[in-house]
Order: sequence, then C-alpha cells, then structure tokens
Amino acid sequence: MTTFADATRVLGDSGEFTWAVPDGWQQGRGAWGGLVIGALVNAVVASEPDPSRTVRSVSIQMMAPALPVTHRVAVTRVRAGSSMTTWAVSASAPDGEAVANGVVITGGPRVALDEFL
Repeated sequence: MTTFADATRVLGDSGEFTWAVPDGWQQGRGAWGGLVIGALVNAVVASEPDPSRTVRSVSIQMMAPALPVTHRVAVTRVRAGSSMTTWAVSASAPDGEAVANGVVITGGPRVALDEFL
C-alpha cells in the first residue's frame, strides 16, 4: 500500500503541479477528505519561498471526487505580508473539471506567549 506521504506527493514548481491519485485510495468513486487536502497543502508548501513560514490555516472545498488519475494542481500567491502569506490552490481533473479549491495561510514564527508575561 502506498503511504500517505507518497499518495499526497505533488510534482512540479512555480505554482503548477501534478498529483497522481493512487488507485486504492478511493472512498466510493474517488478520493476525498484528507488525501485531497494533503495534496493541496503540499503544493502550497512547495510554493512558499520562505521556509520559516509554515501552514497556519487551511480551508478547502471539494466539489467532486478525485479519481485515480493525474490531476493538475495550481497555486497562486494572493498576498504576501510581513508576517503571513495567503495562497489560493485548486485541483482539476484531466478534462479540466474542478475537483477542489481553497485558501491556505502560511506565516512566520510566532512569539511565545510567555515572552509577554
């Protein structure tokens, strides 16, 4: 069986990725949930040029099952501020049909609360 890390691996760069959904990860007609979210988050992480910015927030909407084929994953930086970046991410099937889209926020290191006390 393919590991979760392998099943959510994206290939590519510069905001354009491919994601091959492995056969056997379907729930009914296709993959849903964490597998789809994992692949989209991995694409954002691969797009973030600042390694100190980690994922802070994820909001994904799934419109269709991810069938066991190779999908296109597109990542666009919406805004980069001094402490966080907002990303739009989407996955589409080979025929162009939307599978999922969402917003992922990455941010720099946080100051520990005890430093304020």
